Amino acid sequence: MNRRQTTKGAVCRTGERAVVHSFGPHHGEEGPLRGSRGSGTIFFSWCNLRCVFCQNWEISQKGIGREIEPDELAAMMLALQPEGCHNINLVTPSHVVAQISRETYLNLMSQYRPCYRAWDYPPLDRPITREEFDRALAAAATHGLHRLDRPTY
Repeated sequence: MNRRQTTKGAVCRTGERAVVHSFGPHHGEEGPLRGSRGSGTIFFSWCNLRCVFCQNWEISQKGIGREIEPDELAAMMLALQPEGCHNINLVTPSHVVAQISRETYLNLMSQYRPCYRAWDYPPLDRPITREEFDRALAAAATHGLHRLDRPTY
């Protein structure tokens, strides 16, 4: 895939520009993310993971949205600031972000519970275990991420 020539990848189906479905304050996130005025959430289309149980499947897989330039993405982020959002929350961005800053706050959802179609996959139709969560924290630390949300069990 050559994103500089807007050749769309076979897996992520994204070319040189990201496709943004929507953005705005999100009040349904976990407390540390939403604060009192919402999490500044930007939803990207064409997630490359294609999880069959994704609660955002309609957003992440249908390609609905529009291609944006980098300066438009920056403008979206800046527009969320005066709305009082406590952060910028990129949802399904892995295929459009070249690298993640080690200073990025990482919220691993200890209350994770797959919704969409999880009943079709019994091993997934359950909450995350403490052991699985601890392994995810260890993997994040191995990659240098240190601003991690801590679970409340």
